Amino acid sequence: MHELFHQDGGWFFTMDLVEGIPVNAGSDTDRSGRQTTDATAETVVAEAPEDPSVDTDAPTALAPSGAPVQIHSLEELERIRQLFASLAEAVDALHGFDKLHCDIKPSNALVRADGTVVLLDFGLVNDLNGAAADGSQRIISGTIPYMSPEQTRGLPLTPASDWYAVGVMLFEALTGRCPFSGNATEILAAKSTAPPALRAEERVRLPGDLVRLIGDLLAVQPEERPAGAKVLELLRGDTGPRERDRGGVRTAAQRVFVGRASHLARLAAGLARVRGGATTTVQLSGLSGMGKTALLDRFLDRSEEAPDVIVLRGRCRERESLAFKALDPVIDALTDALARMPELEGATLLPRHTPSLARVFPVLERVPAIRNMVERSAAPASSRELRHQAFSALRELVAALADRMRVVISIDDLQWADADSVPLILELIRPPDPPVILLILSFRSEERDRSEILGALLGDNAFPSPEECAVIDVDPLDAADSERLARAVIGRNGEEVDARARDIARYAGGVPFFIETLAQHAAVETSGVTGALTRETLDSLLVASLGRLPEVAQRLMEAIALIGRPVRVAHVA
Repeated sequence: MHELFHQDGGWFFTMDLVEGIPVNAGSDTDRSGRQTTDATAETVVAEAPEDPSVDTDAPTALAPSGAPVQIHSLEELERIRQLFASLAEAVDALHGFDKLHCDIKPSNALVRADGTVVLLDFGLVNDLNGAAADGSQRIISGTIPYMSPEQTRGLPLTPASDWYAVGVMLFEALTGRCPFSGNATEILAAKSTAPPALRAEERVRLPGDLVRLIGDLLAVQPEERPAGAKVLELLRGDTGPRERDRGGVRTAAQRVFVGRASHLARLAAGLARVRGGATTTVQLSGLSGMGKTALLDRFLDRSEEAPDVIVLRGRCRERESLAFKALDPVIDALTDALARMPELEGATLLPRHTPSLARVFPVLERVPAIRNMVERSAAPASSRELRHQAFSALRELVAALADRMRVVISIDDLQWADADSVPLILELIRPPDPPVILLILSFRSEERDRSEILGALLGDNAFPSPEECAVIDVDPLDAADSERLARAVIGRNGEEVDARARDIARYAGGVPFFIETLAQHAAVETSGVTGALTRETLDSLLVASLGRLPEVAQRLMEAIALIGRPVRVAHVA
């Protein structure tokens, strides 16, 4: 995504134009090439039904009787395998970053002319932790033919929900027909009754492993569907390492965490103070690459395991231009939390000026009770009054939530916050009687003295007393933890690995980012570098890493190296 625009009351991002055909090889078109116009294939957003049960007498999923049997050559079958393996890799990578797509369908999975599969449209993306939380989703969204049974019923979502959509598209690609027939109501009922059946002639003509994969992906119960690793194994026909495991980006599921016991204990102490009724702020700082985000994620993940804790996470992006961008993802998380609550319970939390808060953060209108309040209210006469009411409403809403649960609000990379966010953050914790929350502000220590935003937020007058604000410095790892991290990332045992881990720990200076980078290179280096880690072997690891980049990225790196100084993005785009 690029820039965010507002026009005629609507918001939109500019994005790259992707030209291609659906990954399921044209199942959205009939045999004459005309685009079908089935309304059930449009994305929908609606409230979950109060009674999510399905009539057991509903018709089962039957194939259209007039659809001819699709016949594929061996080359076509291999192409389908490769395309869906690429799609599965993209979906698995997204899950690795703890995100669910929630709207995978042919128009959102395109194949470019060069054969590259591109996963598109993250408008309904959901945090994996939030989507899998206990309780009903209350709001259902997606595209009916590709929605999983649990998604259509407003139940908690998991990666299996996205894999169901992949299964529907694989069914279409291999058979040339939709797995479910009928109107929207009939399709929804059929999904929760039984998986679709392949015809006898289709089962004979299709490879047995793909037939089994379709059946597994379209299982009614999410726990019966295969995980990403198994899907990739079946589509590739082997158990070899994935591309992203061979030196690419390490996903959330792959990241290794070691040490930081004292830091975690201090963060836990802050949450303990909140349990005791004290509003607490933690400043978490350290140099870039020191592992602040990994430490913060570790603490927040553990905190979310407690049934009485709700975590609202936010993170500022350097190149994002957005009002209140430090709080915007926090409001997104708050919206999800309210949407999962029973409607009456959520409504009791809403203060009088909630409509003004929703006018500043329109995402809140996803909550039906808030949308109703906005429709019944008039906007304040001035923007100043709107901001005042919105700030007050957020403080009251968080306070009401904190009366019922322990609330943790976390904002990472605060050095990139905007000026609008400063008064809103301070409003949350200003005396008297602030909401009883744990507010964690994480930032790069090298930016503290040169950032006006950090100066305004972290100045002497921001917090009433030292007891209410803990300062945690994230320092380099010690030698033992550095070696442990290097060995864990390399992923092998032996004297040679131990020696390499010691060398990496020594050269990296306890910086987790450097340790992980060097260890990843050592783990995937195929030339069998042995012996002590020297300047020459460091260079060889770096060259090997650059060699795995796409050609365009290599040329960009060469240009930056030749320029030898910071360069504007626009000059190299």
